[in-house]
Amino acid sequence: MQYRLNERLALRGWDDHPFALQDLKAGSVSFLDEAAFRALSFCNGVMDVDSPLIPDMYRAAIGAFAARKAVEPCEAKRPLSPEQRLRVFPTRFVANVYWSITGRCNMRCRHCFMSAPQAKYGEMSHDKCMDIIRQMGGLGVPSVWLSGGEPLVREDFLELVDALTEQGINIARIYTNGLLVDEALLDELDGRGVHPDFFLSFDGVGWHDWLRGVEGAEQMAIDR
Repeated sequence: MQYRLNERLALRGWDDHPFALQDLKAGSVSFLDEAAFRALSFCNGVMDVDSPLIPDMYRAAIGAFAARKAVEPCEAKRPLSPEQRLRVFPTRFVANVYWSITGRCNMRCRHCFMSAPQAKYGEMSHDKCMDIIRQMGGLGVPSVWLSGGEPLVREDFLELVDALTEQGINIARIYTNGLLVDEALLDELDGRGVHPDFFLSFDGVGWHDWLRGVEGAEQMAIDR
């Protein structure tokens, strides 16, 4: 009998955490002891776990993982996908990156510490952002939080989403003022299998418009 990792799980390792299991959908990472990790390595959809060459302790661990739906039996051989196979990154583990992808904004907040309404800090070029995404992928960063300025004002926002997804980086949060969050955006993200939490700014009933410098911003935030 062969066992195979659940489709959403992958084997990972970093310098300070060599034995890890990553949830590719959620971006979360679980750290394992060496014995548990070795047991999971046998669940590659090809190896017969009933073989006498596999110690009983590993078969017992595989049974425990099967009970948790982390692995599943497969009668026919079915190798792991490239994304699921073991990748070892030559760096310390970084759980997530908080990334300001632009210094621009479509509001005029009185308290903005980035002077975003004047785009004081501008924004990195598309090519520079792509290079950063490649670097994060090469370091095994599992999760990213996107912020700004207002991250949704970038014309290449969905291209950045696609690049992050291709690197296996989960977009866990988007910090936004909400003005550009609409059904079309949600449909675009959903079509990509991307379902982040949206953190919308809100400064209080009766004060939001004044602080944000945009008439109707309070009601738009509530509607979102």
